[in-house]
Amino acid sequence: MKKTQQVLGLPVIEISSGEQMGSVSGIVVSPDQGKVEYLLLDRLSWYGDLRAIPFEAVLGIGEFAVTVSKGDEVFPVSAKADLVSLLERNVQVIKAGVMTKSGKYVGTVSEFTLDSRTGKILGCEIVTEDGGGFVAPGEKVITFGAKFLVVEDGYEDYSENDLNKSKAAPAEKKPEPVKTAAKAQNAASADPVEVFEARQRQYLAGKKAAKKIVGTGGQVIINEGEIITEETIENALAADKYIELTMNVSD
Repeated sequence: MKKTQQVLGLPVIEISSGEQMGSVSGIVVSPDQGKVEYLLLDRLSWYGDLRAIPFEAVLGIGEFAVTVSKGDEVFPVSAKADLVSLLERNVQVIKAGVMTKSGKYVGTVSEFTLDSRTGKILGCEIVTEDGGGFVAPGEKVITFGAKFLVVEDGYEDYSENDLNKSKAAPAEKKPEPVKTAAKAQNAASADPVEVFEARQRQYLAGKKAAKKIVGTGGQVIINEGEIITEETIENALAADKYIELTMNVSD
């Protein structure tokens, strides 16, 4: 399972070349199917077309990147009529109001969780008017609208446990962190995300930091010009500075 905030901003990597195709800038939901159909990518230039990739083309969504097999699966938004149609329907899910089937207004969607393999919306986190909250499982959502979600009555009984135990959403096994580049040798059988992460670690180790990276509380993870080590990578991960580290290296 992934929350949208764990997907937005991730680099999109073509695993065959290791090239970055862009970063995830938006998520497009099909209200009829209750699932994510496309990921939007940032523009290559300020005057360029907004780009997208079908969710079905995604190989994996890891902690560090979204992986795809081929870069030509990325296309301009204007090239897909069904995508344009979905965008025009403007179903954001997040910030939508929430009503019950019987017409009671209960709050606002603050986040939703999706199945990282299928794109299916597994649950919506809802903030109630009194400041409380609950999680409505995806199968309890009757309608995904541009302004409102309609959920089954009995929302008071919904909880995150319902989401975790949902038969429609089997628990997703999270890959173990890749500690050495040697695991990349088993590319034929390994998870694509694991392969990419192993290659990325291999690439980073031994490079120099192009800037000083500082974590929360002013902790220095690495100074400009210092050599990146496995310990540096682990410290960057712990401080949520891994992506910043990968974007600031030199030979």
